[in-house]
Amino acid sequence: MSERIGPPFYRHESCNVALWKGRRGRDPIEAQTTVSAKVRVLHFVTSFHVGGTERHVTNLLQAHDKCRFDSFIGSLNAAGPFLSELGDMAECVVEFPVSRLYGPATWAQQMRAARYLRANRIQVLNAYGFYANCFAIPAARIAAVPAIIASIRDTRTTWTLNQRRVERWICRLAHSVVTNAEAGKLILMEEGYDADKITVIPNGIDIERFRAPEQKSTIRQDFGIPAHAPLVGVVARIDECKGLEYFLEAAALISRKLPKVRFVIVGDTAADHQSYRSALEERSRQLGLGDKLAFTGCRTDIPGTLAELDLSVLSSLSEGLPNAALESMAAGVPMVATRVGGIPEIIADEVSGLLVPPRDAGRLAAAMERSLRSPDVSRAYASRAQAAVEAGFSRERMVRSTEEHYLSLLRRPTNAGTMSKAG
Repeated sequence: MSERIGPPFYRHESCNVALWKGRRGRDPIEAQTTVSAKVRVLHFVTSFHVGGTERHVTNLLQAHDKCRFDSFIGSLNAAGPFLSELGDMAECVVEFPVSRLYGPATWAQQMRAARYLRANRIQVLNAYGFYANCFAIPAARIAAVPAIIASIRDTRTTWTLNQRRVERWICRLAHSVVTNAEAGKLILMEEGYDADKITVIPNGIDIERFRAPEQKSTIRQDFGIPAHAPLVGVVARIDECKGLEYFLEAAALISRKLPKVRFVIVGDTAADHQSYRSALEERSRQLGLGDKLAFTGCRTDIPGTLAELDLSVLSSLSEGLPNAALESMAAGVPMVATRVGGIPEIIADEVSGLLVPPRDAGRLAAAMERSLRSPDVSRAYASRAQAAVEAGFSRERMVRSTEEHYLSLLRRPTNAGTMSKAG
């Protein structure tokens, strides 16, 4: 996809999706589309590599009400495993490749993005994450998009002070800042964000996908894990903010007491985190974990993989409201997680899981051991966690809340004309 300057885009007719192809090689920025009776939303992401934000956007796009909303997709890097989950929509991703967030080449791409927004009469720009926010929001301001939304989906404790300052300045250009946890809202308010502009919309997942996996995982066969060995896993992208070095330390402590336990780290490694992956592999060797721990890389059978786990762990240093936790809870897998960000908003300690402080391998190991040695108690926690997810974190609830937020922004007095055009 990166070879094309401008992929085709969708034009919806009533509730049917029709693919508009145009002349080969023609940039869709130049193409004028008819005014739709539906709200036209551009979702803008950094990439489609495996991560919580990318999963969230995929969930949203899959369940959007196509009778009320036209979805357009933009990206700084139109690559990654989640593209395949978008189906035909993957052919409609428009890429705006940049190597840095400032400079003549970046400004040229932002002007190109502004032309695209105007040509396709986008009414809502929803950007997700630091790089997408910093690139797309100024372009949307130039294009006079009626509703501009910045999404900040973690507590950013690993970000530099300058990065937080830049994002705060960029977010002043947005009409709304959406976060997925109350903890995130509180941090933004402490940093000086306008509380009236912040909206909390918790993540939502396709619960049935994890309650009843369609595909049985081959993870045990693939990595030589005995059928009856207790299996503990972290399902997360390999990133410093996930605190995976503490999981390794805890795994080594557990292994000395419960030698039959096996461990997996299930997740993709982005190009800029390869050195961290290498450091983790070296640390695993130093700790003597050997074949007791496997880095599985990206897997497409996550629901089935979760069904194989006896315990799911999040050792994160920074989180918003993690999809990985919600998915484990929906799958009925006992959870041990760090008390960071929005995690305490979904897991009640010693009620629906166990919470420990971040950066404390000893406490993490103790909670993991406790869960493994008390399977009946752990199953009771998992059952309560599953009920909590079903009650409050469905994909349908998240999508409806997001759509209503779009409409509420367009209903503002300054956007009355925009809403009348959208019916």
